[in-house]
Amino acid sequence: MKEPEPISNMSDTPDIIAPDGSEIRLLKSPIEESSMVHALIHPGTTTHAVHHLTVEKMGLR
Repeated sequence: MKEPEPISNMSDTPDIIAPDGSEIRLLKSPIEESSMVHALIHPGTTTHAVHHLTVEKMGLR
C-alpha cells in the first residue's frame, strides 16, 4: 500500500477551534470552487454529526 502524501500547506496552528474542541485547519484545494479542511480530534474526546443548512455540489469538469 502506498504511503499518503504529506499535507504541505497545513498551518501549524488551527484556523478555527470547533465547538467540540476539534482543531480545524483550512487547506488549499486544487479546485477553486471547493474547500478542504483538516480536523484534529484529540484522544479521549468525541464529536457529533452536524447538519449543514446548505451544501453546493459541483460537477467534475
